[in-house]
Amino acid sequence: MNSDSYTKASSGGCVWVELDTWRNEFDALDEAEPVAAAFFRGLMRRAQKHGLGDGDYRAPVGLKLSRLNRPWIAEFRTLSGNETQHLRLYWGEAPEDDKSLVACLVGAKAARTPLHRSLPTQDRHIGTAMDRLAGWCRSAATTCRKLRQH
Repeated sequence: MNSDSYTKASSGGCVWVELDTWRNEFDALDEAEPVAAAFFRGLMRRAQKHGLGDGDYRAPVGLKLSRLNRPWIAEFRTLSGNETQHLRLYWGEAPEDDKSLVACLVGAKAARTPLHRSLPTQDRHIGTAMDRLAGWCRSAATTCRKLRQH
């Protein structure tokens, strides 16, 4: 695994910061898709306890977004109960020097949709997650992990 795809959540012992906007989205997900919410909650607990496995998350996401100083964002993903939506929980690492993760956004995109139609939605979600993480870091006077410039 390359260093860009590795997360400190793999070694466990992390704490979660849950942004208010994320909490509202997660509560709505929990009401509409309780199995998916429980799946995400379980992965969050694993990051807090013994750590995540390589197949538990995908990172980094948003590599094709053209931005300067892009925050590093990872995702948990699953299907909705009726398999009509791909559900994502986007998160980042901040403060950078702590074992801390920030839950940024819950997103959904239609399943069984051609990639050229679903990618803009996913890119918009990733961009919003990046913006939320950067905004939280500014308000908390801290830094987050950034994507390396290639």
